[in-house]
Amino acid sequence: QVVYSNVIALKSNEKEIQPFIISTFVTEMLTVQATENFQYRIMDMNGRTLSAGRGNKGYNSIRMDGRVSGAYVIQLFGTTIKQSERFIKQ
Repeated sequence: QVVYSNVIALKSNEKEIQPFIISTFVTEMLTVQATENFQYRIMDMNGRTLSAGRGNKGYNSIRMDGRVSGAYVIQLFGTTIKQSERFIKQ
């Protein structure tokens, strides 16, 4: 049996807005630009939680001095959005 459909998926011209924008190369401060208040968790690549906290809408700075150089993951939690990003501490 052959079934036909007249449904067409159209791609939106709107760009997806990222609720959180972070700096990907960090020396002493990790900067987070947020569209809403948020909570965060910073982990190493093994999944161990190194720090956690809260941030506000707008620009936020998270201190990274005292951490060894390497790759890290930050999880950001808004009211309805969860976002994970990788960054490198130099």
